[in-house]
Amino acid sequence: MFDKTKKAKQSASAFCSMLRRSGWYFVPCKYDHVAVLLAALPMQLVEQGPKGILGQKTSGVGVALSSLGRGIKTVSVESKVLLPIIGEWKGDLSSPGMLLAGRRGQIMYWSPFGGALLPALNKHGVAPNENFNLCIARVPGSGKSVFMQELMLSVLGVGGKVFVLDYGRSFKRTCLILGGSYIEFDMKNPVSINPFSEVPEDDSAKSIEARSDFLSNFPSILATMAAPQYGTSDLQQPMLQRALISVWQKKGSKAEITDIADWLSNREESYAKELGNMLFPFTKDGQHGRFFSGKAQLSLNSDIVVIETDHLRSVPELLAVIVQIMIVHINQTMVKGDRSRPFLIMIDEAWKLLAGKRSGEFIEEAGRIARKYNGSIALATQQLTYYFRQEGSASEKAFENSSHKIILKQNSESFKAMRANPKLAGFVDEDWLIVLYWLIVLLFVNNANAFFLDKQKTFIFVSFSMSDEALKSYFAESQKAGAKLVMRGLINNSFTQTKNKTMELGISFNIDPSLFEQYKIDVVPVIVIDDEKRGLTKKLTGHIPLAIAIEIMNENTP
Repeated sequence: MFDKTKKAKQSASAFCSMLRRSGWYFVPCKYDHVAVLLAALPMQLVEQGPKGILGQKTSGVGVALSSLGRGIKTVSVESKVLLPIIGEWKGDLSSPGMLLAGRRGQIMYWSPFGGALLPALNKHGVAPNENFNLCIARVPGSGKSVFMQELMLSVLGVGGKVFVLDYGRSFKRTCLILGGSYIEFDMKNPVSINPFSEVPEDDSAKSIEARSDFLSNFPSILATMAAPQYGTSDLQQPMLQRALISVWQKKGSKAEITDIADWLSNREESYAKELGNMLFPFTKDGQHGRFFSGKAQLSLNSDIVVIETDHLRSVPELLAVIVQIMIVHINQTMVKGDRSRPFLIMIDEAWKLLAGKRSGEFIEEAGRIARKYNGSIALATQQLTYYFRQEGSASEKAFENSSHKIILKQNSESFKAMRANPKLAGFVDEDWLIVLYWLIVLLFVNNANAFFLDKQKTFIFVSFSMSDEALKSYFAESQKAGAKLVMRGLINNSFTQTKNKTMELGISFNIDPSLFEQYKIDVVPVIVIDDEKRGLTKKLTGHIPLAIAIEIMNENTP
């Protein structure tokens, strides 16, 4: 009904097939198109009414349709569900979570946990998702951190726990405000995260389950330690598993990576000795040994724990190992805790933090364990294509095994790369999808910037009549300063032309002709500072850098 002409037959066939599964059957309408079309219009499908002032009975097309055998009387509930009314998704009302708004203003709840979060509210019997995992993609400056922190707060709000593996201190401030634990890894001040320390040794059902999960998952981490770039061979991997089990049986939770390396070095097989040498950097005598020796020195008992890895940028082989071991610690913490509480593991810049040839096996197993304990793993990166930078990587496996894909602002380069990737082409195979991602630039990013503006608001009034270089420059300056870039309207009143031009330039802006009228803007560019606190409005016209314009206006302020 609302599709393109070329796809009308295909869409009609799909619609008929969908309703046939509910017991409805259709026949072609070949000879009475006008009556059926009129009946679909508002105020037309009415029965015969009383006589009017001219002595004629009033009626719509309902009478004609009934005489043709096209009309029936039925209950109002049935009519309601068959009306061609399109409304926005209202979210999962059985799952309190993030409060979002659709493009038409519909308020909705969304949570990666779906109806499984509060089963008592799942009145409609909606089946839980395959898993609770999600992947987030966005270009820089498009609101990724805002979205992730809102998601974090929504999980905390229902009594959950959140663990953040950060890469750039985006979550430090929020963590400290909420009274959480902030753990920062630094080569100069190493903290032991010995993975064996938290593994239980008793024979309770929970402990046996946790121990089994650890022994099945940890060989993948050992492989990342030994061969981060090329991975271990089919001969080497079983040997790592044998070493892990043997060391655990002998030393239990007091074991260290050094014990595994020693066990391998003492074997007769040459490939086992090679593995022992490959693990040397992580032993007590190796350059990274202080992170893995002795009893673990960290606490994950707070409701929010942020683990900062920014200081490990220069040692990517250590960074990937620490991130994976921290996920092991988190899983062990959740095993001992209340399983009715949801928990969320958030990994920023996932493709950097989860590097390694065999890391895909680890993240698959970690996702399975998290799902079992009512947990969710959320990965974020700059572009969707970053999840597929390395075949079989952890980020690729995570993307394939996530029930939710959160796609924020994308640019023209992203769309080209997505079309070239068979696993991503479905996200951009229709023009309306690209328009949707572009709309997020206008509706989400700029609203987020406006939310954080101070009482002194800064506007940059521009137009597409300006040069491309000037528009790009002002956009970059507005992003840095938290200013709002404002256009009067669309190019030739065409949404498509405006969209294409904006994607070409890689910019976003607000369309607000009322602001042009409010500040009496007749020419562009104009920079306006509206200081509501002091009741001052300052304007400067001309191609002047934003920083210099603000400095000039502030100097001339009484």
